[in-house]
Amino acid sequence: MNLTIPLGAKMLGIELDLSDENIVVAPKPIQQPQAENWEDLAVEALRHPIGAKQLAEHNFAGKKVTIIVDDKTRSTPAYRLIPAVLDELKQTSVNDTDITFVAACGEHEGMSEDEMKAKFGAEIVAKYRTIYHDAFNVEGLVFCGFSQLANPIWVNKAVAEADFVIAVGRIALHYNFGYAGGAKMIVPGVVGAETITYNHAMFCAPKSGVGRLDEHPARQDAEDIARIVGLDFILNLLTNRRGEPVKGFAGHYIAAHRAGVAYGDRHVWGCEIGKPADITIASPGENERGWSAFNGAALHHASLGTKVGGTLILLTNGQDPNVEDKPPTDPFQQMLDELSFEELILEYERRNWDLSRHAFHMRRRSLWSEHHVRKPFFDHKVILVGGKVSPRILKRYNATNTMSLNDAIDQVIERHGKNARVLIMPEAVSTLPLEKFH
Repeated sequence: MNLTIPLGAKMLGIELDLSDENIVVAPKPIQQPQAENWEDLAVEALRHPIGAKQLAEHNFAGKKVTIIVDDKTRSTPAYRLIPAVLDELKQTSVNDTDITFVAACGEHEGMSEDEMKAKFGAEIVAKYRTIYHDAFNVEGLVFCGFSQLANPIWVNKAVAEADFVIAVGRIALHYNFGYAGGAKMIVPGVVGAETITYNHAMFCAPKSGVGRLDEHPARQDAEDIARIVGLDFILNLLTNRRGEPVKGFAGHYIAAHRAGVAYGDRHVWGCEIGKPADITIASPGENERGWSAFNGAALHHASLGTKVGGTLILLTNGQDPNVEDKPPTDPFQQMLDELSFEELILEYERRNWDLSRHAFHMRRRSLWSEHHVRKPFFDHKVILVGGKVSPRILKRYNATNTMSLNDAIDQVIERHGKNARVLIMPEAVSTLPLEKFH
C-alpha cells in the first residue's frame, strides 16, 4: 500500500510492502461545528434530562442546593450556563439564600474575586453565596466514609451538607481520567487532597488513560464517591477540539455522562478500528507543532490503538530542543532521569513526611504525571522519526530515534513480520482509536 499523510505543512509518503487487508487507516474524525450557542444547548439539555427527572419538577422549599462549576483552569463559560439552571430552580420554591455555588478547584490554586466573577458572572457572585474549593483546608472538609476501593472520602462542607447537588461542566477527552465530566466534578473537584492523592494513584493502573471509561479505576472510584456524597444532577456540554459547544447532556451523573461520551466517540473525536494493531504509524497531522508532540496527544492516542508489546512509529517535524544533551539543573528532574518506570511507582508511594503537606502532594502529583508520560514507552517499543533526540531523553523514555521513516518501517516489519496488523493515523492529535465505540 502507498499513501501520503500530512506532517505539518508537508505531505509525507508511506510505502508498505504488506497485504492491504492487514492495514487500517484511521479516518480523521468529523470536526463538528458549533451547533448552537451555549445557552440554547443548556436549555435544551435541561428540558430533556437523561436518567433523572427535570429540575423544575422538584420541590426544594427549605432545602439547600449546591451547584458545582469547574474552575478557572477550564474553558467552560459557566456564566452562560448558570442562568438556564436557575430558571429551572425558580420553579422549585428554593430560596436564593439556600443556593451555594462552588468552584471545583481540586488541588489547583484558589480563585480571586475577579476570577470568580469571570467564571460565574458578576451578578451571580453578588446575589448568591459563591466559594471556591480548597483541597488543603481540613476545616472546610467533611469525612463521608470510604469508597468501595477504600479511598477515604473528604468532601467540601457545602457539598456534603447540601440536600441536592448539581454539577455544571463539560465533556471532553482527558489524558489521565479518560474523559472529563460527570463524577469528575466531585473527584478531584470538591474533595480533599488525601482523597485526590488516593484516587490519582490509580492513573498508574493498566486500564487508566485517555479513552478509558467503565474499566478506568479512577473513574470507578469517582463515581462511587459521587454516589456516596450524593451528586444528584449534572449539566455537561460536549465540546469539539476548538472548545466550541456541540451538544448538551443533563440528568443522572452516569447515564447523562455516558450518553455524552458515546456521542463524542461517534461524532467528535473517535474512530472504530477493531482489534489493536501490532504496529502504529502516527503523524500529529497538519497542525503538528514540532518536537513537543512526542509526549502529547498523538503518542497517547496511538498507544490506545496498539497492542501492549507492539511498536509505535511517531513522526515529528522538529528536533529535541535538548539535543545538546544538557543535564537538568533541578534536583527533582535529575532524580527523574535516574528512575526507571517501575521505580516511579515506588517513589510515588514513598511517605516523605519531611515535606510540607502541600509540597508532599505536589511531589506525588509530579510523579504520577511523569508515569503518565512514560507509560506508552513502557507498554510499547517507540521509534521517534524526523528529528534528532538527545541520548538523555532516549534513555529516560526508553525510545529509539531515526531520521528515516523507511528505516523505521524496515525495523518494525523485521520485528513483527509481514502478517502484522498495521494502524496508520494521519491525524493522531485529533483521532482517538477505539476497538469499539462506548
